[in-house]
Amino acid sequence: LNYIFNIKINFEILKDRILKRSAEESREDDNIDVIEIRYREYLNSTQKVSDFYKDNYSNIFFEIDGSLQIQEITQKIIKILKKT
Repeated sequence: LNYIFNIKINFEILKDRILKRSAEESREDDNIDVIEIRYREYLNSTQKVSDFYKDNYSNIFFEIDGSLQIQEITQKIIKILKKT
């Protein structure tokens, strides 16, 4: 691995974005119950893996603010890739 990117976002912002997408795209799988189940699963499993990499591979682990716009997130990733 050369890079590990962890895009972090507040759950309320995430929930609002998913529900907005669901309404715009008529996605039945993006309802509040499913979102909360997925988030709990993230906290119980994926977050632990992310923490492991953050603690043990801090030199290649980069946290990015997921509340930013997609273009801003992309620019941050590109900047990290160019820097190293």
